[in-house]
Amino acid sequence: MIALSAEGAPTIGFAGLTHLGLCSAVTAASKGFQVVGYDSDSARVKEIAEGRWPVLEPGLIELAGAHGGRLAWRDDIGALGLCDVVYIASDVPTDECGRSDLSGIKALIERVTAVLKQEAILVVLCQVPPGFTRALAFPPARLYYQVETLVFGRAIERALNPERFIIGCAEPTARLSSALGDFLGAFGCPILPMRYESAELAKISINCCLVAAVTVANTLAELSERIGADWRDMQNGYYQTFDGGTFNFSTNITALNGLSPGASGNSLASMLLGFGSGGNQTAFARPWESLHYQGYYAQDTWQATNNLTVSMGLRWEIPGVWTERYKRIASINPNEINPVLAEKGITVNGKPVNGAVDFVGTPQHPHSGMM
Repeated sequence: MIALSAEGAPTIGFAGLTHLGLCSAVTAASKGFQVVGYDSDSARVKEIAEGRWPVLEPGLIELAGAHGGRLAWRDDIGALGLCDVVYIASDVPTDECGRSDLSGIKALIERVTAVLKQEAILVVLCQVPPGFTRALAFPPARLYYQVETLVFGRAIERALNPERFIIGCAEPTARLSSALGDFLGAFGCPILPMRYESAELAKISINCCLVAAVTVANTLAELSERIGADWRDMQNGYYQTFDGGTFNFSTNITALNGLSPGASGNSLASMLLGFGSGGNQTAFARPWESLHYQGYYAQDTWQATNNLTVSMGLRWEIPGVWTERYKRIASINPNEINPVLAEKGITVNGKPVNGAVDFVGTPQHPHSGMM
């Protein structure tokens, strides 16, 4: 028996219990929703129900255990008929050339739509090419595409704390369905509606940016080794500090009497005229960190026969410690007596209270010994 969400709260379904579907389903349950997870593979569903997870992600097992009462795993697709929102969340297989095989996703969507209740919302969560969602034979007012940005090794963390939701819609200016809006609203982040094609391309562009960033970093690191540059020094110049600030606009400049503005001025008019009354800017200094270590290795190659060459090597690494050039970093030392409480004579059971902040460059925390 599947428990439904409390009155007014939508029940969420996920079709496809691969990495994407499992992480998304468990996260949805942690937000207080009843969740139905479906997969046609009965063996997989049984393993998940018994706690034998087919994927490994930090925090997945713990989160599922804490909210297992809201999770129902089923191999009967009819169970999705109880859901208000159903996500198509199966991973899309690709070949050696990176081409996606969409036949399985299309077949899954056909089976799912056949059992949905009349008012249920369908959301495509897996990566598809632009134009895929709009071409589906499903009422546009109940059809959405959602960009997922999970990262292997950090999937649960990112699913619990999304920066934003990018939602593809038939009509971006229309209000989201109440069921989907209630579900997404539980995550407390901005929701960005746009055309189906825009959202589908946004997912691809995010992946392109990630690949480009890794490629550029690797290329510059390799070039640094060849010419003797230090990539660790260079990378500090690429980070944005995200300095912020505010401008203040008063009513004085637009008042009938600037010396006694009263209620006659308008701060918006002052802003449009470009006359500010004050402001502030916050600048964040980025630490100049580095980590030096020693590595020793020996290698030899032995040609045993004309057809067999054996290469052997031994490498020994001695890890270093983090340092900060301008000694602006501090850390907590749990074994040091707290100087503030000690000065006031505060103790616990007659013993000093431990726990202090050590700044780099002090006797307690030397520049060369930063952990």
